[in-house]
Amino acid sequence: MNNNLYETLNAVCIKSISSAEEKTSAEIVAVLVPSSDDYAVAHYRCSLLLAVVGASFGHFTEGYFDHSPISFSLWGMGLGILLGGLVAHIPKLKRFFLHKKECFEESRQRAIQIFYEKGLHTLPERNALLLFVSELEREIHLLADIALKEKVEQKEWDQVIAKMSEHFKKKSFNQGLIEGIGTCAEILHLHYPGKMTNRGSGNQFSNQLNRE
Repeated sequence: MNNNLYETLNAVCIKSISSAEEKTSAEIVAVLVPSSDDYAVAHYRCSLLLAVVGASFGHFTEGYFDHSPISFSLWGMGLGILLGGLVAHIPKLKRFFLHKKECFEESRQRAIQIFYEKGLHTLPERNALLLFVSELEREIHLLADIALKEKVEQKEWDQVIAKMSEHFKKKSFNQGLIEGIGTCAEILHLHYPGKMTNRGSGNQFSNQLNRE
């Protein structure tokens, strides 16, 4: 994500979360990461595919070049491995070599890690909500702390995620954030009405779109 887009989304995030704090005493924290893992396996898969293609090219072009089929196949395989390692550094191509389940599990694990790293579990009310977006995997997660989890079923958060994902697929990132955070605020208001400023512990987290 380029800096201009990030700055735009950050402004939207600050405004949306600030507005949410007028409706609920619960805490919303938004985090954006470019990737949840380096996915070394994607490099291996890409290299293997291109190595097979390179070796096959050497085999089927026997007689067209002044080299033995074996040596040409080995050159093709080596080139394939090299290109595979480089190509997998391109996010759009790397995603092609990843399974949906892998992306979901790795991004969720990263979201859980950030939840605790940022101390969202330390609020006395235990009602913090993490909105986590991972760019490479195109995954969104909403993680609620213990008290909030007891009041709101996961399927409600999943519905919010589904709506946000629809906007993101259409490149409507601003609208996705606005509606996502707005819907979260409405859900939180039902269980934790009031304003953030009225909460004993106050607003302990930034309203920015935290970039990790």
